Amino acid sequence: QTAATPEIKMVLEKLGFRSLLARLAGGEKTPKKEEQKQALPFSAAIPTTKIKIADDKQILEFFNNTRIALVFDETDELILVSDGKEIFKTNPKDIAKIKIDILENCQKVIFDAKPFIKHIQKQHGILLENNFFDLKIAGFLLYIDSREITPERLISTHLHELDGRGPEDTIKKFFQLHDALEKKLKEENAWFVFSEIESPLLP
Repeated sequence: QTAATPEIKMVLEKLGFRSLLARLAGGEKTPKKEEQKQALPFSAAIPTTKIKIADDKQILEFFNNTRIALVFDETDELILVSDGKEIFKTNPKDIAKIKIDILENCQKVIFDAKPFIKHIQKQHGILLENNFFDLKIAGFLLYIDSREITPERLISTHLHELDGRGPEDTIKKFFQLHDALEKKLKEENAWFVFSEIESPLLP
């Protein structure tokens, strides 16, 4: 096991690689993701029973769009997808049926892409690497504490709207949020870090 020099530790701390620091120090390993499954990333648990289930044709049509909005409920293996007008729910198994070039070419505006990428790769052998706009990472670069970042908080801060009507309304605002966060990242000189460092590292 490689020992970390003070210089390496300083860089890792600055970049927020806490689990790597712990491993280099011989500390406890980060629990496996299976033990840390997360539900829909909203401030409170909100039922999605009223959202329509998409069939294969509808899902394919969504991913044939230039961009789509989606969130992944890792606990129930549920995916919510929206084109900004309609919203459907599906699951990773149905997403995995779509050709990878279609999945990759579509811009995926998502809140926390890593669990979604990891699940699709582990369960279905598909590694998605391109065209993610991760709202959580964008929010992290514009804030301090990632634990405080929720879709509703981002909507409240950057769109100046209150959002308490459930995931249907929240996910439909992901495109507006994408545009606002991209503009803000560029204004704050954080766009290079987001687009050239953080986003390519997602997979």
